[in-house]
Amino acid sequence: MSEMGRNMALGQPVKVSGLPWVRLVTLMGALIVGFQAKAAPPQALSNVALTLFDQEAWVEGTLPEIAVSEGTTLAIGIPETTRLASVRAQLNPEITAQRFELNRVPSSKAAFLEMALGEPVRIRRGPDRAALEGVLVAGSPVMVQTAAGLQNASLENLVFPTLMLTDQSFIRVTLSGSGALVGQLQYAAEGLNWKAVYELSYFPEDRRVFIEPWAHISNGTNQNFQNAELILNAGTLNRSNPPPPMRPEFSRMSLAAAEDAGLSELQSTGLYHQWRLSQRADLPSQTDIKLPLQMPFEAEAEVVYRMRSQVQSYRADVDARAVTVPGFLRVTPKLAQEERNAPIAAGIARVFNVGDDSRAFFQGEDTIGTVPHGEPFEVALGQAFDIRLHRKVTSFRVLGNRAREIGLELQLENTGESDAKVSLIEAIGGDFTLMNASPELKLGPNQSVNGDLLIARGDTINLAYKIRLNF
Repeated sequence: MSEMGRNMALGQPVKVSGLPWVRLVTLMGALIVGFQAKAAPPQALSNVALTLFDQEAWVEGTLPEIAVSEGTTLAIGIPETTRLASVRAQLNPEITAQRFELNRVPSSKAAFLEMALGEPVRIRRGPDRAALEGVLVAGSPVMVQTAAGLQNASLENLVFPTLMLTDQSFIRVTLSGSGALVGQLQYAAEGLNWKAVYELSYFPEDRRVFIEPWAHISNGTNQNFQNAELILNAGTLNRSNPPPPMRPEFSRMSLAAAEDAGLSELQSTGLYHQWRLSQRADLPSQTDIKLPLQMPFEAEAEVVYRMRSQVQSYRADVDARAVTVPGFLRVTPKLAQEERNAPIAAGIARVFNVGDDSRAFFQGEDTIGTVPHGEPFEVALGQAFDIRLHRKVTSFRVLGNRAREIGLELQLENTGESDAKVSLIEAIGGDFTLMNASPELKLGPNQSVNGDLLIARGDTINLAYKIRLNF
């Protein structure tokens, strides 16, 4: 049996779960009769604190207080996504950690059989026949060496008397020294993360928005965390290597309500902003929870429309059909508010439009990045069918090999029931001279012609400009 296989002898009784590898362990556990445990099952950390980032978490907890002598080993249950290089122990001076060993749950039938090679095994042959005893010598096909010779068997008929199976990965720490153990264990694990969810109730008549910040916390691992302190970071943790993609089974989610979670204490760490939730929470395996992030607040807001078009440097007929213009909710936080030091954390912004009857309807959602405190941000709402743009090329002249003269007409119409603010961006994509243009259009940044327009409901605005494009 391999060293890995012997390490897997550490374990605890199997819990039934719908995940594939746990069903395998459940099946194996059902076959074990009269086993002998080689060591104590994995123990759990106490006083656990989870520092969550957008892709992983830093886990810290107190080690069990045990008596240590030279060579004592301690097994601690961990998520299966833990990176061994991240494991760190802080111990009392009399005791040092000599070795860390990561043991994961077998991920398949083949992995289990490889682990069990060389282990004693019994072949069950029915109620009227005595079981054959032997040693597992091959996994595919399953072969057992017995006193009667080499026997072929099915996995369902095998009993492993010396193995204790576990559905939990663990770290085994080998200790040196003597005395009572006092210390902390820390590690990083993928599959534990969080993102912000901002629910925005928009009041168009007042041009304001009521913002409710929430934290969506996800535990996609096979590890349960009980009564854990939750510390949420706004910012991206730098890593020497990017985390591997999550396995599909980690993406399962069941939303759990946590209305009594309380609010948070905001701290700045220089590189990040942290929210420390005021109450501890349980975070079971394969579960997501949604907790209040901070106090709700109000901000100024308005719907704006922005259209970016690319001017071609070659003769091209612009489609005369109207195109719809994307709409955005532009939010401007108030710096004077009590929560002014809180940034907008990366996550989801979901907008609900509140009408005169106080009923709210879903208007759109967008993924947003981290926004420094007090800075405005925008939430994309989708295409506005009542704000339409027509573009037409009115002239195109070739001036030698290195210049073009291009003229365009633009028509914007507002068929909606309210006035609309529209930002036009005509991207040129090269060195150019603006020869003439409607008064509303100006030279813009990044080689563009821009215009900020207010179009009354039911109104139409016609614009035109001509450029000389140089190569």
